[in-house]
Amino acid sequence: MSTREIGKFMERILGNAYSPATINRITDVVKEDIEKWHARPLHKRYSVLYLDGLYVKLRCETVEKEVIYVVLGVNEEGYREILDFFVGGQE
Repeated sequence: MSTREIGKFMERILGNAYSPATINRITDVVKEDIEKWHARPLHKRYSVLYLDGLYVKLRCETVEKEVIYVVLGVNEEGYREILDFFVGGQE
C-alpha cells in the first residue's frame, strides 16, 4: 500500500485523515520500535520452540506473495511468547 492508500484506510477505520507525510513519520517510529523489540533480551531457556510461516501479499516495487515466519517459545513457567518474526523468501 502507498502512504496515500494507508492514509485513506486509516480514515475509514479511525475516522481521522492522515497525510502521506504523517504516515511516513508513524512508519519511522514503528520501524524504530520494531528494531528495539528484535534486540531485546530473551529468557535463557525455552521448553518448546515453534516456527511457523504465513504467506501474505507484500508490496515493495511490485506485489508478491512472501512468507512471514514467526518463532514462538514456551518458557519454563509455561508462558508462550513471540520470540521473533521475519520476512522470508517468495512462494
